Amino acid sequence: MQALQNTTPISVLHNDLLWRIFLENIEFPNETIWRSEPHSGGLDTARHCSQVCQEWRDIYLGSPSIWAKFIDLNNLCQKGDNWRKEVISRSGQALLWVYGCPDDGIMSFLLPFLRGNWPRMQKISLNALFCGRSWGRWFFLAEPAPKLHTVLLEIESLGERIVFTDHAPLLRRFNISSHYYRFPTSASWFANILHVSFHATHTMEEVMQILKRMPRLISLKIVLHDCCSGDSGIPTNLPELKMLNLTGNFPDIVSMLEKITPSRECCLYIGHPVTPDFFGPTEPSNDTYSRYEKILIKQFSSYFAAHPPSAVSLSPKSTALFLEESLSSNTFQFLIPLYLPTLSSSLFIKEMTNSGSASLFREVSLVYNEEVPPAVISSLGMFSSLTTLCATDDALESILEHHLTTDTFFPLLTTLKAKWPMGRRPGKELPAHHRFLKHRKAIGKPISVLEAVALYSWPGLPDMDYLEEFTGLVVKWSISDSAEGSREYRCGDGRPEELLFHTLGSKMK
Repeated sequence: MQALQNTTPISVLHNDLLWRIFLENIEFPNETIWRSEPHSGGLDTARHCSQVCQEWRDIYLGSPSIWAKFIDLNNLCQKGDNWRKEVISRSGQALLWVYGCPDDGIMSFLLPFLRGNWPRMQKISLNALFCGRSWGRWFFLAEPAPKLHTVLLEIESLGERIVFTDHAPLLRRFNISSHYYRFPTSASWFANILHVSFHATHTMEEVMQILKRMPRLISLKIVLHDCCSGDSGIPTNLPELKMLNLTGNFPDIVSMLEKITPSRECCLYIGHPVTPDFFGPTEPSNDTYSRYEKILIKQFSSYFAAHPPSAVSLSPKSTALFLEESLSSNTFQFLIPLYLPTLSSSLFIKEMTNSGSASLFREVSLVYNEEVPPAVISSLGMFSSLTTLCATDDALESILEHHLTTDTFFPLLTTLKAKWPMGRRPGKELPAHHRFLKHRKAIGKPISVLEAVALYSWPGLPDMDYLEEFTGLVVKWSISDSAEGSREYRCGDGRPEELLFHTLGSKMK
């Protein structure tokens, strides 16, 4: 009985269940990664777990399928040859997962390994942009790939090479980004592809021709170059498509949207939030923009019904306002660019308001570091069910300037997330978040929770003890790059010194 009481819960798990738990430690990246980017590949965790006890060590050492999924180049490039050889030895003849951003120092290990083990490659994700231009290094890509499921490659120059000798029967995810690389117009593995990306200089007609041979697509990404422009190409129906990602020239994006008929639940990710000028140097024509908004209305009315969103971020870039989904439990997130100069008459905004789609959102982020355009402020009124507003002081300043309009907004707002709040300065106007709290209290719609978020651990948050006047207000704080968890204080409890963030931080530093 005593021995049973001293047994820890995990020690009574069956070995098969432990093996499955250990497999959960392995995560393959869905995109190519840079050397500086962290990736929770789990190799170090596996090494530590294999040293916990003899039973766990036996499971790990007896499981080549686990070690074969740990060919993490970002990790292995920091280790010596002995550890690399040990990992490869432990992988036996199991199907391989290889991923990372190799440098020249590891290429002498990587290339012979890939050439010698290509037939058992299951997943490969390499960012090899800086590892030489020679096709000779990568000639093994032309060999049959009988077990390959996923290939994500960024290579300097692949040319118009035929990959896999047209033999990759299990291939489901394909993304090769390389100068001048072109898809073959027909390949036996097209029919089974579920996820694909186009990065090359195909014409629109070629893209549509290839897509007709991929009826099972779930996600599709197309980078439209100048040579893609035009109205050529036969429209294509992709009934299983759940994600369509398009970047490029705006008129070409509209043309592509009109040619592809996805599933009713397909999510659209259009452009990129860091695009400097999405709509181009000139105003889009009324006809083109009207067609674009009609597509948005048709697609998102059904998408929002199937996947109700909860949070959205509004970001301006030149003449575009990007609406980007955040805090989503969905597999995909949307990105919708709207033309700022005509935002007040946007058909999509009107449909969002009239249909009630905008009322699905509970949180809106307005992270501006400059004055917010009046049209964007006016559009906030459609978020009638908003409970959380995430905003900078600059954004709050713009809301306060239009208070005659915005006083009727956000009837359910209870939480303010103050991003990078400004401190109170002698002889200066109160910071915008402070005045916003005062104003909401004055109009009978007080804020219950203020979350203060600093960008860096130093200098961190300003002293905010002046918030003590808002009795009952719960102040929560955290720092983006700090390991310290979230803390909170209820104003009026008699300990305003807890809100002296900068003073306390200075003393600690």
